[in-house]
Amino acid sequence: MDDRAKGLCHEARPRLHAALLDAPDLSGSAGDARVRASALAAERGDTSAIERLAATRAHRAILEGTAAALHASARRQRGTDYGEYEGLIRDGAAVLELDRHFGASRPFSASQLETYLSCPFQFFAKHVLKLTPVEERDELDEDYTQRGSDLHDILEKMEARFLHLEGEPDWLAAAEAEVERLSNVEPANATDLDMGLWEIQRTRLIETIHLYIHQRQKYQEEAGHRFAPRMLELDFGSEGAQYPMLEIRDGARSLRLMGRIDRIDVAGEDQGARFRVIDYKSGHAPSPNEVKTGEMLQLPLYAMAVERIVFRGEAATLADLGYWSLKSDGYRPISFEDWENDKLELIRHVLSLVDQLRGGNFVVHSRREGCESFCDYRGVCRVRQVRQAGKRYAWILPKLSAQARRARKAAKAVSAAPGGDA
Repeated sequence: MDDRAKGLCHEARPRLHAALLDAPDLSGSAGDARVRASALAAERGDTSAIERLAATRAHRAILEGTAAALHASARRQRGTDYGEYEGLIRDGAAVLELDRHFGASRPFSASQLETYLSCPFQFFAKHVLKLTPVEERDELDEDYTQRGSDLHDILEKMEARFLHLEGEPDWLAAAEAEVERLSNVEPANATDLDMGLWEIQRTRLIETIHLYIHQRQKYQEEAGHRFAPRMLELDFGSEGAQYPMLEIRDGARSLRLMGRIDRIDVAGEDQGARFRVIDYKSGHAPSPNEVKTGEMLQLPLYAMAVERIVFRGEAATLADLGYWSLKSDGYRPISFEDWENDKLELIRHVLSLVDQLRGGNFVVHSRREGCESFCDYRGVCRVRQVRQAGKRYAWILPKLSAQARRARKAAKAVSAAPGGDA
């Protein structure tokens, strides 16, 4: 700092502590005074300032909250075991209420179970406390949820055109019709900004349509026309759905599952149908290993639902299942070497998850590194403190026989199977 700058300063200080420990005269506001007093107690063991503030009514209620937070933080630093300060509910009445609320009559979705397995605390915040996240998306940011929904609607319309067609589908004509429809759509009461954003969104949707047509033609060539869509956007378990909930039982333990399946393709109907369950993904598609370890439950559970309630009483068997990556290489089949045993493992796995949920296990443990930067509930989560304390929660996961298969190999396997030439 030069002499002229120094002369303009009321007072020059070379360095200030963030909590103003050595500058009590600068902590003029009530909040600054509490921060300084707390820092003195924490860093220097000097409790005189915080005791003095706590003796006044204006500060006491706030400092009680501070004391509770410090107590919880200190408890999180003790050892590596999880406790009530890391998401384990130990109050008996609360556990009984959880068991009642999430009892056998309460339906679950596969995505809820995946959320619980990914981060039990996120499930707690979303489905137990029912907290509504604060919308922090910039108006210029893309709404990925809406884009995914729009794409699902578009693909359903395109596939529905040829659902019962016996001849060769004209995919280029379907694409042109959908592009034409999108070109004539405009948001109601839109501002110039809204129109600009919609034009960007529309362009991206059209690009995805053209990519999907390429993927779809390739899929049909590799499947040798054996697999064809049978059902689209199939609901089961919801109010008014054609099919009931999937009930999973193991002795006295049970759960009810509901969901919506993007697409079911069938091959060889005349001599024993073989089906595949497909889920569209406009973003990241889960890996086969995540299915193998039971971390991604949706498609295997949907396959069970198709067997038990959609094709009930029919000689239909699972060929494979997989995610259709709309921004990459299309359908990626995942097969099971021992599907019958895998179903038993899957049942034990999901019932174990629900048992822990009903028992009050909502540990602050996320499978996704860096979640504190993007999770909707990062403002109420203390995952950083838990990780800094070296605490890691280990799930007991199954090892299913799932494996990735190339599309051509999967098509050959179907061709060699009984009824594969139908």
